[in-house]
Amino acid sequence: MASQWGEYLDESTGCTYYFNSVTGESTWERPPAMAQAPQRQRKNFGQAVAASGSSLAPESAQTDSKLEKRSLLRAQGVQGREISEVQGVRKERVDIDELVKQDEALRRAKEVEYATRPWTERLAGWIKRRQDEGELSKLVVFSLYIIINVILYIEASVRHAEGSENVDVPFKNTKVSLSGFFPVAKGFGQLLNFNCAFLLVPVSRGLVRRLHDITFFSKTLPLGKNIQMHKYIARFVFFASCVHGVCHYFNWATSSMQEFSGAGPYKNSWELPKGLTGNILMIVMLIMYNAAHDPVKRSNFEMFWYSHHFFILFYALLFYHGSVFWKWAIAPVIIYTLERVGREFFPHRLRVAEFSHEPPNILHVELEGMPSYRAGQYLFVNCPEIARFEWHPFTISSAPEDETTSMHMMMFHKGSWTRTLLEKLSANETTTLRIDGPHGAPSQHVWDYNTT
Repeated sequence: MASQWGEYLDESTGCTYYFNSVTGESTWERPPAMAQAPQRQRKNFGQAVAASGSSLAPESAQTDSKLEKRSLLRAQGVQGREISEVQGVRKERVDIDELVKQDEALRRAKEVEYATRPWTERLAGWIKRRQDEGELSKLVVFSLYIIINVILYIEASVRHAEGSENVDVPFKNTKVSLSGFFPVAKGFGQLLNFNCAFLLVPVSRGLVRRLHDITFFSKTLPLGKNIQMHKYIARFVFFASCVHGVCHYFNWATSSMQEFSGAGPYKNSWELPKGLTGNILMIVMLIMYNAAHDPVKRSNFEMFWYSHHFFILFYALLFYHGSVFWKWAIAPVIIYTLERVGREFFPHRLRVAEFSHEPPNILHVELEGMPSYRAGQYLFVNCPEIARFEWHPFTISSAPEDETTSMHMMMFHKGSWTRTLLEKLSANETTTLRIDGPHGAPSQHVWDYNTT
């Protein structure tokens, strides 16, 4: 009968078998007598054996009640481990929350204690932290730069405000009164005198290199940020130029000078030599500034390089536009000009000892005959066979005690300077390179400190 058969699970194989509690017969196939009977709840084999008093079962399922006990203990063990893990996570979470609370309480206590200190002590602590972070020299230089500009603006604007009521008209030989825009224009004009002269100082490589070699200046001045300083000054020059020019236009439009000139501000600003050169200067600045953005430099360095040499026309026009500009710019212009002449006509010429193309896009070049240098310094490299006046900076990747000087250059798209250099070297069309340097970098002073 169907009630004599039971359905059981063989734990060793995970398969279902059937056992007859009366006859002790077992089979893997479902008995025909159970075909029409409803399935009963699956039992454990140990229960079936205990109920029938028989030990007969399929060979793979022959076991005893110990198997059931082991299964029960195993399940209890897994459940116990899960409970222990959950409790451990909860305990760890409680510990972390407690640590966060303690840290927050400690931070608040420090803030209260810090607020009760004298302001001199708090200032000294702030200066020490900025010095440890390497930001103090930048803050000092930037603050001095702002102070100098403020003083120069106030001096020039006050000086020209006092005399703006009695000014000679250049083409009428008479006296007129100027508007309130005139002192502002003159104030920003003096700022342009200072900043356009100072603009050359950060990019005077020889001067920066010599300052790097002097420990006092290398520690007190942010010499490694010279290009960043050059960019900041250039942005301010553009801003000051806009204010200077707009104020002159408004001055022409609102002063009594218009009554004597017989023309509007547009005609006067383009007919007078000072106004004409000022407008041309703005056009030249737009050409240089638009090609100086980082995306342009990365995608087409040649466009940046050659458009930036409009600075020659820029300074030539400035010497004519600003009647006293030469007093501000004579020293920086002489220093920069001498460096450029020496770089173009008296560079180091070094032979390429070895080169290799390292995957995926690195060009490794080794040079012979390099002058002494320090770790961390860099070179400007020129290949006349590619571009006579084009120089590119690369960090020296070899040690000073090595026999050759190595550089690793990242190559860009086909037609770029580095990719073309590889082609020239591979075709043996280039055997020497012109070198300008070595130039200083902050990392060259790594051995001057006990902790890095």
